[in-house]
Amino acid sequence: MNRFAKLCLIYINQVLIKWGIYFHLRRDVRIINRDGKLLNIGCGSNILAGFINCDIQSNHYHPTKKSNFVHYDMRKNELPFGDGEVDGIYCSHVLEHIESWFVKKFFAESLRVLKPGCVLRIVVPDPEFMFAMFHRYPEYFSWHKFYEHDASGLHSFVRLLSAAKSNEKDFGLTKKVTQYEYAQIMKVMRTEDFNNDHPERHINNWDFERIKKLATDTGFRDVINSKMQGSVSMQLQGADMDQTHPEMSLYIDLVK
Repeated sequence: MNRFAKLCLIYINQVLIKWGIYFHLRRDVRIINRDGKLLNIGCGSNILAGFINCDIQSNHYHPTKKSNFVHYDMRKNELPFGDGEVDGIYCSHVLEHIESWFVKKFFAESLRVLKPGCVLRIVVPDPEFMFAMFHRYPEYFSWHKFYEHDASGLHSFVRLLSAAKSNEKDFGLTKKVTQYEYAQIMKVMRTEDFNNDHPERHINNWDFERIKKLATDTGFRDVINSKMQGSVSMQLQGADMDQTHPEMSLYIDLVK
């Protein structure tokens, strides 16, 4: 089966999943037959087969009240599961929308509900990679909608780090973006000002070292800089996984 046919089957599968219809693709497409209790946190429209899909009700991600997910607000709720009863947790492109304090609470909750040896898989935009591309190869951002109006990649880069800063004059900075070191620009771009009317906006940034420190401080015994569809947990592998913005993503497994 060629790559185009595989992608077509994966797309059809995802559409059917949204309607509550499931079917098994050929083995070489690598859809995993999953068992156990698996959570998909902040699922949005990415409803995964074999997972308990969890999200907040919002007009942006769920315009109708009939969305098929368990209500969970990372900023307000504890995970509605008992200690050590979950076999895996998937959280893709969520943490960049949430303040650091609530991410810390989510890590602690994930550690609580996971079984020993099981994995919390985190996917976020890769700020270190994007910083390097902005300085060395700005044409990388040609996939982003803002690139059409700014071939320097500047607006695309800032928008992916902070939606609020992208709307301010001079991005609310005291000097040009190119004059900041990596750690400096990441810090100033963390506005951490969640807006209930715009939950889609990026307000935070997480690189591997920052996630590793928080995970280690929380009590996870191992932190792995992973690859797309390459989780150390077989339950979190498969062609239906890691489909959101792979062109800019960082994949990290936290092992309890």
